[in-house]
Amino acid sequence: MASKSFGPTAAVADTKTTIGVAYQVPKGGRIQKIRVAAYNGVADKAGTAILILETDRQKGPWEYAVQFMQGLTDVYPVPTAVIDCNIPVSQGEIVTVSLTASEALEDVIVSITWA
Repeated sequence: MASKSFGPTAAVADTKTTIGVAYQVPKGGRIQKIRVAAYNGVADKAGTAILILETDRQKGPWEYAVQFMQGLTDVYPVPTAVIDCNIPVSQGEIVTVSLTASEALEDVIVSITWA
């Protein structure tokens, strides 16, 4: 399975923020899994967001609700959100990943896996 990570990028609260840079898929297939990791920098902060995946060749976008924190404090590990999906991508298609977070996040990293 091939994969690509986007970021790290700081996400602005209630604003669609592009994570990393657009990526041109070298070999077609289907995006099967998306992982989202983030650092909030402050205890007891909302960890909800909308992940948006767009391509230059398809109507999309694909939007997913993400929750990677649950009012946790700094001393607990923050789990990575994992999204199962089945999005076709063709060779040369450009994929862009964005996130609209409930509150500002210091670092967001998103990875996609396709086969």
